[in-house]
Amino acid sequence: MDKLNPAMEQSHAPIDPNDLLIFASVAELGRFSRAAERMALPKSTVSRRLAGLEQRLGERLLLRTTRRQSLTKFALQLLEHARQFVAEAEAVSALSEHRQATPSGRLRVSMPSDFANLLLADTLAAFVALYPAIDLELDLSPRRLDLLGEGFDMVLRMGTLPDDASLAARGLADFSFGLYAAPSYLAEHGAPDHPQNLARHAAIRMLRAHGDVGTWTLSKQEEHWRDEAKAAAQSAARADMAQATA
Repeated sequence: MDKLNPAMEQSHAPIDPNDLLIFASVAELGRFSRAAERMALPKSTVSRRLAGLEQRLGERLLLRTTRRQSLTKFALQLLEHARQFVAEAEAVSALSEHRQATPSGRLRVSMPSDFANLLLADTLAAFVALYPAIDLELDLSPRRLDLLGEGFDMVLRMGTLPDDASLAARGLADFSFGLYAAPSYLAEHGAPDHPQNLARHAAIRMLRAHGDVGTWTLSKQEEHWRDEAKAAAQSAARADMAQATA
């Protein structure tokens, strides 16, 4: 005579979604050993997790005898929900694999316009051709921005970056700079024979990220020269002009 398992008391512990996957596999394959092999789990783990699911539901899911195993009426109803969960899990996995195989979505990048035009024009064109499903948005300016607040994924900047623990940064390249003059200018004003003589010459200077005038640092073997006084004077002149305009 077959021996049936008695009814169970329900536990109020939350149901682990993975247990539904295990139950669906056992119900489909009919054996714990086959379900364990498919899910790469020990058979004892499959048995223990299914018993735990029965305890949390307060219902028997399997009727076990010495000769066969069958689903209870409640288990048949639960199986429909479990199959839906399995389908959703497989759909999520497929979506993830598709996104990794074919990147898509919006990508917001900020970089100085000269950096983009001189160094990255071909790279950006190749990127757009290689990943047509990506909507590339470029902000071509060196302005200070709120990377997180404005929704940027990546920002390229030159120079020293502010210390911000909420951002991750790494160096991409090192650039060297030099001082250049037009032959016609040198013919009219002469060439300086020492860095200190640069103060008597007209110059076009770059502004740093904060708006102040960048300094020149010249090196020759062990000798170094820095024109901090010139830069400070031009920064002060700019500040006076801005105050007068306001």
